[in-house]
Amino acid sequence: RDSTPPLAAIDDAFEAAEVWLRASAFGEAEKVFEGLISREPKDWRGHHGKARALQGQGRYMRAYGVCRSGLEECPDSVPLEDLAEEVRRQYQASKPKPRQKQEPEPGKLTKDQAREALDAAI
Repeated sequence: RDSTPPLAAIDDAFEAAEVWLRASAFGEAEKVFEGLISREPKDWRGHHGKARALQGQGRYMRAYGVCRSGLEECPDSVPLEDLAEEVRRQYQASKPKPRQKQEPEPGKLTKDQAREALDAAI
């Protein structure tokens, strides 16, 4: 006996997961999309939906990884390619910026120079 769910049931599950996404219930949506991916790994919608759920949680690198693994299964999916690029940019924008070493204004000392001067004076 074939245990594959009928296509209508899979489409209903996708619709239910989309409802979770629209309600910002990203954890619930992620779980439903994970189940859909395990049942239909060649359907780009599962990977795309799970990545959107992770994106909604601010988990951009994980979302990017889901897009990349989805593209291995569905290499022609333009929506997955687009989402991968979007979450990659979001991750880059969310990373803390490295502190720039500040040059002192003319006539002023850096902190290290001030400490050295203070140590020398004491």
